[in-house]
Amino acid sequence: NELDADPWFCIPWNADAEYVRKLAELVRTRLDPDLKAYVEVSNEVWNYVYPVTSQARDEGKAAGLSTNDHYAMLFRYSQKTGEVMDIWSSVFAGQMQRIVRVAAIQTGAFNAEKVLGFGETAKKVDALAVAPYFGRSLAADALDTAAGFDEVFSYLGENVVSRIGEAKKTKDVAKKYGVRLITYEAGQHVVGSPPIDKMAALQRDSRMAKLYTAYLGKWREEVGDLMVLFADYSPPDKWGSWGHQDYVGQTLSETPKGNAVELFRRSYVTR
Repeated sequence: NELDADPWFCIPWNADAEYVRKLAELVRTRLDPDLKAYVEVSNEVWNYVYPVTSQARDEGKAAGLSTNDHYAMLFRYSQKTGEVMDIWSSVFAGQMQRIVRVAAIQTGAFNAEKVLGFGETAKKVDALAVAPYFGRSLAADALDTAAGFDEVFSYLGENVVSRIGEAKKTKDVAKKYGVRLITYEAGQHVVGSPPIDKMAALQRDSRMAKLYTAYLGKWREEVGDLMVLFADYSPPDKWGSWGHQDYVGQTLSETPKGNAVELFRRSYVTR
């Protein structure tokens, strides 16, 4: 409420119905009615880094949703999403404009079809959220030369085009089921084993700003809905260079991608 920002709630997978209902009631009571609450079940249930993914797979197989591990996981996620959204819908009856019920996948029309096509899920959600990162995993010596930097940026430029193209196909599936296509995370996803200083230099190169401008522009023109970028502040480390700015208070002149995002944001909100 203080930020005048739409919140995004990830509902714990193992929360019982009473917890889900009471949280929905709390949001209904406390959230500024001019804001929208985005509601999602767990986070990246497709991602086996998290225990919930194996749990969803096992629950799906035990329930006989599919004998295929991937399908069982997706179908159980879809089923669980419908169960949670039924509760939120009942709590917000007559005020449905205040919430956006989200189903999320990593990306891709195939997975979108599996989640939205299962049971009545598509009727219980308002948006399908994806993570259309552009990026590359780099070898240790990939940034040893200027030519190496050139090659990486050339690849990333092509990857921007392909990822937006993939998002358009996913949007077609979402549109078929009458829901929006949005992102829950997005941006660059360059990882690998080059030295941290070289990975940081890649992020601070002016060409990264141009990639972000192209990426955001293509999303706006070819997909045209909410894009949530990851993340505001974080310095480069061995896990990636996620922050648009390395730290709070860093000037935008020192971070080309952060500056590109801010310039795009201003053009978007005033358009």
